[in-house]
Parts: sequence; C-alpha cells; structure tokens
Amino acid sequence: MGKPVTVYLRTGSEKDNNPSKALTGAIVGDANTPGSRLIDFRLADVKPGRYFVSVDIDGKNYAVPGELRVIPSRDVHLDELKPNIVYPDKVGGTFTFDLSGQNFGTEPKDMTLEIDGAGPVRTAVACVAPTDACIQTDRNLPGQVLTVRNLPNRQGEARLRVRVGNSPASNFVPIRFSLIPKSYVRLVTLTIVGLLALTIVAVLLAGQHLGLTTAGRSIANALLLDQQTNTFSLSKFQLLLWTGASVFAYIYLFLCRSLVQWSLEIPPIPDGLPNLLALSVGTTVISAGVTGIRGSKGAGPESPSIADLFSTGGMIVGERFQFFLWTIVAVFGFVGIVLVNDPATLVTLPPIPDGFLPLMGVSAVGYLGGKLARKPGPVIKTLGIINVDEAAHTMTIALQGENLSTNATFQVDDQLLRADLAKVSVTKSDDPTSDLNTQIQVLFREADAFIAGTHSLKIINPDGQIAVATFPMDAMTITVPDGGLSVKGGTEEVQLQITGTSFDDKVKATWKPVGADAPTAATVTVVSPTSLIVAFRPGTGAGKGQLVLRSAAGLKAIAEVMVVVV
Repeated sequence: MGKPVTVYLRTGSEKDNNPSKALTGAIVGDANTPGSRLIDFRLADVKPGRYFVSVDIDGKNYAVPGELRVIPSRDVHLDELKPNIVYPDKVGGTFTFDLSGQNFGTEPKDMTLEIDGAGPVRTAVACVAPTDACIQTDRNLPGQVLTVRNLPNRQGEARLRVRVGNSPASNFVPIRFSLIPKSYVRLVTLTIVGLLALTIVAVLLAGQHLGLTTAGRSIANALLLDQQTNTFSLSKFQLLLWTGASVFAYIYLFLCRSLVQWSLEIPPIPDGLPNLLALSVGTTVISAGVTGIRGSKGAGPESPSIADLFSTGGMIVGERFQFFLWTIVAVFGFVGIVLVNDPATLVTLPPIPDGFLPLMGVSAVGYLGGKLARKPGPVIKTLGIINVDEAAHTMTIALQGENLSTNATFQVDDQLLRADLAKVSVTKSDDPTSDLNTQIQVLFREADAFIAGTHSLKIINPDGQIAVATFPMDAMTITVPDGGLSVKGGTEEVQLQITGTSFDDKVKATWKPVGADAPTAATVTVVSPTSLIVAFRPGTGAGKGQLVLRSAAGLKAIAEVMVVVV
C-alpha cells in the first residue's frame, strides 16, 4: 500500500466554489513506466457527471489538469413515447419534445440524439440561443427526462435513440413528426368547410341570379324555408345541422390521421352515426308527409325568423322547443368532443352512445306527434282589395291561402277588431265539413283608416295560430322629399310632379286648397308607374293644402303641399 492521499472531486466550472467530495486514495508505482507514480482511488457514491479533480499531498493541494467524466454504469433506456407524435412550432419549423427513460446522466454535452437511417443529430453544446438545436436535462428528474429543443424539420415516421458518452446507445423508440402544428388542424378544417360552404353559396346565387345584398337572406331561405308557409322549417334545420356537424367532424378526423398521424387511409365511420343521420333524414321526410296529409302549421309573422323553429303559427309549442333545444345541445356536444381530442390520438370519431339514439328518437316522435295532433294553421298566400265604399265606411278584402277559419278574429295594426267590425264569408273550401277554408272574403266596417297607406293584417284562428300579411300588397304611395312639396299660389294653374309607387292610368286626384271646405278635381298625367304630373288650381291662400290620389279600387295616397304666395 502506497502513501495515503486525499482526492477531491468538484462539480461546475473551475471558478465555481461548489463543495467538494473527498475520496481516499494512495500513491502507487506505475508498472508500465518505471520510476513513475500513480494516484489510485475508488469512486464510491459518485453520481454520473463531470468533475474537476485535485489531490491533497502532505497538506498541499494540487489541481489535476482536465476533468473527470463519470458515466452511468448501466445501459441507457428510452421509454415509449405516448403519444409518439410531435408537432412543429410552425409549418416547416422545428420540433421541441421531451424524452423519458433511465441513466441519461446529467451533462447534455455527453448526450447524442440518433435517428435511425439518418445518424447523429447535430446539437449545440448548450442551449444558449432560443433557436439552437440542443438537449436539456430536467433538474427535478436528473438522468430521467431530456428535452430536445429545435430539432430540424423532418416529416413522417422515424425511430430515435440516445447515446451517452461512450456507453452503448439506448433502445430505439418510434416517433412521428407532424406536418403541421396542432392548432393548424382546426384552422385547415374550418378553411375546407368554409370553401365547401362558399361553393354551395355560389351555386345558389348563380341559380337564383341574386346579388350580394340579398345573398344572406336568400341562402337561409333556400336551405331552411318552407315555401308553403314562408317559415323556417325545424326538420330542415336539424337535418342541415347534423349533416354539417358530421362533415366537419369527418374532415377534422381525416386531417388528423393524414397530416399528423401519417395514416393515409379512409377513416372509419363510428358506430351509431349512420343510424343517427338516418333518423335525421327520416324525421324530415316524415314531417313533409305529415304536412301533406294533415296540413301545414300557421305561417305566423309575415317574415321568417328563428322563432319559426320552435313555434307554430306564432305560438311557442313545447315539443318543437324540446326538439330544437336537444338538437342544438347534441350537435355542439358531438363537435365539442371531437375538437377537445388531441389530433395525435384521435383515430376515430367518438361513438354514438347506446342511449343517445333512443333519446333522439323520442324527441323526434314528440315533434312529429305534435304535428299530427295539432290543427293546421292559417297561411295567407295572396290578398286583394275587392271594394272600398267611402260612403258606407267599409272595405272588403279577399284572402287566399290555407286553413283560413270562418271563426277567426282579426287585428289591424295590432289593434283587435270587435266581432261586429269584421264579417267573414267563404268563397272556397276544400272540406265543407270543416271551418278551415282556402279562400275567404272579409268585410271591415269603420274602415276609413285602412283606405290610405299600408297596414298589417293578422288573422287568428280559434286555436291561437296566426298568419300576418300587409295590405294592400301593391299600395299606392307618394314620396315626399326632405324639403316637402310646395307650389306657387295665386296662379291660374300649377303642375306638380309626384314620385311614388303603383301609379296607373286609372289614378284620379283631388286638391283641397288652404281654407277650402271641399276638394276640387285635379288633372293627372301618368308618366310611369313611379311618376305622374298633377295639374290643379292652388288657390290664393298661403299654407298647407291637401293632395289626394285615388286608385281604381278606392284606395288613397295623401300628401300635404305647401302653397307659397309671393
């Protein structure tokens, strides 16, 4: 046994003042070189890593040049990647991911990442710049977790392993490099679905020769409108929603499998989805059949709206609201479950639960049962003014449509008319035993206020279903400019050009001068359906006179004209 010495091992750089680990050693002779001496010591409880060595001999400390590398004595092992897919930071960018295993050591510069078939990956000694390709160790789990940063872009499937120092390389683990970042999968899906939607819109616009100003409303009408009632159809809505959700989810799944997972196969259809779509289509078809046999629901307000989806003839009904609400919840729940899945792990669409289809079926049966049980509602297709009798203060209107009840009540401009002010007579009925008709005439009494301008007519069947229409449908109107209409008074005759709508050669006019008790006849010259010239004697008084245009049906358009006397 040689002379005893103390060997000190210190981690960090030479300038660091880290604590040292003391080991017992001895000076021994070198058998290979006579006269030389060696320091022999054993590494007890020394972790793998890099150390600076110094030797204490006879109270003096001597630094040993270089460094001592202690490498793991056991083989390096890589755990399986789950999922074994990593995403780039951008399209064509680099990859950053974690590797877990055993016996990695603690010094990144001793580690080499190798890809099967491509050899070692060149990495920086330390992660200095944010874009450096490098390896970092986890301080909390030394020797067990590595972070690979900014691995140069590559695509497809590969196998990689780790080598530490001169020790044997680890096992290979499979890895797949996604073509696009994780967030881009949704973006690409939305882009494709948007292009499909634009294609459909373009076809509809081209087929109907529509402009962009009316495109939104016209597309909604083309997809959802029930032409029979001029309302949005709930059965069409749920079919459109489920079809759109299925297409979106399937495109999303296809992109996950092809661009992320590199599985170039047609994705499988999940169990229950075909039955769900069949139920949706069947509900739409049966709904149309029930309408054909039983009759349509009430038209409700004059213009279609979202409220049509859960109302009948302006009344909100429970089974329609339940079907509408359940469709919304189910569709968005289905799409939401698809989107929260990691594109790396989504290999099929979520299966439809066993209890889901019966629940959808019950909801659909309730909706269809309500259509069967409830009476059909009123629908106004056309409306015309038959007669206006100013002397009797009456107006007769002819209504043509569906399910117009002889026992209906009426509102004009949201004012309920007394029963004695509206008398219904039937002109055509498809079923003499029913009070529902296709053509009726309504005689309104005390109708002076209805003769001029446009008004809203609401017919209310006994069961509460309504239909609304505007009358007259082709009302004659006068357009008054911002500065008003004016003529010069005190002259023999003036000519006033009037603009408006629905002018014809049967229009007559009267003029009531300022201060006069009765109107006088005026001469009308029709220029076009939107323009005419009225000639009349303005009178000598200054102020506002009244010009009245009267159509052949007896309807009026009234405007005040300022008479200016100089």
